[in-house]
Amino acid sequence: MKQNSNDPNFPPFPPPFFMPFYYASLSSLLVFYRVDAKILEPYLKGTGLKPAIFGDQGAVTLELQNYTGHSGQILETCNEIEFDILAYPVSREPNIPEMSLKEFVTAGDQTKNIGAFRVYVPCDNPFAIKAGREIFGEPKFQTTFGFNVPSLNNPGVTTWTYSCFDPSYTQPEAGSKKKPAPQDVIYKLEADLNSMHAVPSNASPITLYSMLPGGELVGDKGNSGRLIGSRWEIHGLFDAYFPNKKTQRDVNLTIGKSSHPMRKDMEKILGKSPHAAAVRVYQSVPAAAENRAFYIDIE
Repeated sequence: MKQNSNDPNFPPFPPPFFMPFYYASLSSLLVFYRVDAKILEPYLKGTGLKPAIFGDQGAVTLELQNYTGHSGQILETCNEIEFDILAYPVSREPNIPEMSLKEFVTAGDQTKNIGAFRVYVPCDNPFAIKAGREIFGEPKFQTTFGFNVPSLNNPGVTTWTYSCFDPSYTQPEAGSKKKPAPQDVIYKLEADLNSMHAVPSNASPITLYSMLPGGELVGDKGNSGRLIGSRWEIHGLFDAYFPNKKTQRDVNLTIGKSSHPMRKDMEKILGKSPHAAAVRVYQSVPAAAENRAFYIDIE
């Protein structure tokens, strides 16, 4: 797409950015929570959006993304989280389908009107923060994470464990046994999906909403600017999981004691003991593999 287009349907984007952005790899853990839609309404005030209703409740998502991008002169690595509200534009209300949360998780909304409105987006890559704010209007702020997730290069690890730290927290050097204090943590999530049956999920493309221009804590300062949407194309299937009463404890969200607004709003929206309604996982396939070396006799 031509940069700085004057087409009124598209917001301009500044150099050095070009669209679309291609992900070289992506690992995603996305957890869905049912919540009272009335709790969500204040976070959408002034946006032109309304909470999507599944049955009689709204929903929020919490997603960890680990990704890489090849940009010619650099190799970008990024870790970020999206805390989103599932919502739709009021102007398109007559076209919003009635569907269960399970239907949405496994197949998505085929009208693509129901999307994820970004409330908080912590991230550890300054370039991705700049792009997210200026191109997509994301409320994106700099912080750090701790994580140990399943990977082909991490054999034996079958559970997802990660923490989102307060921006003021300084991580100790590698090898240190020092652990973060509760006030250093926004939240921690542990997900053991081994006891659940995976269901194929074809939700792509995914609709995403934000208010342009973006900033550090848009949700904390009130919504302003203009509503924009984008589509995120995932080139592969997700695995979807649906915890029951027995397996709900295998997806454990612990909200920390950080003074950050994200931590406060997470507790306000989710409560102190939230139960996951669904989990969706995506991990891109490897592009290549190099196998073990072997000896060669030269005599």
